[in-house]
Amino acid sequence: MNFVYELQQRELEQEAYDDKIQNDIAFARAYEGYEGPPLPVEYGPYNDEGLLPCPFCGKFPETTGDYGYMCYGEGHWVTVGKFKTKLEAKEAWNRRKS
Repeated sequence: MNFVYELQQRELEQEAYDDKIQNDIAFARAYEGYEGPPLPVEYGPYNDEGLLPCPFCGKFPETTGDYGYMCYGEGHWVTVGKFKTKLEAKEAWNRRKS
C-alpha cells in the first residue's frame, strides 16, 4: 500500500468518526434525562433538537403547538402530531417512514 493512499484512508476514517461523534452529541443533548430502554439511532445528521431531516426535501421539521412536527414543501406534507410529550414526538418523527 502506498503512503498517499494510506493517508487518504486515514483522513476518510477520521471524517466519518467526527461525523458520528457530532451525531452522538446531538442525540445525547436531545434525549438528556431519558431513562428508558436504549433508543435506536437512525443514520443521518441530527439537528440541535435531535431530529432527522425530512426524507423528501432534506429540511428539518417545524414544531407544531401540540408536541408534534411537520414539514411541507413542493409536492409533500409530512407530519407527526399531538403527542403527550416532546420526547414521544421526537421518537415518532425520527422513526417515520418516507
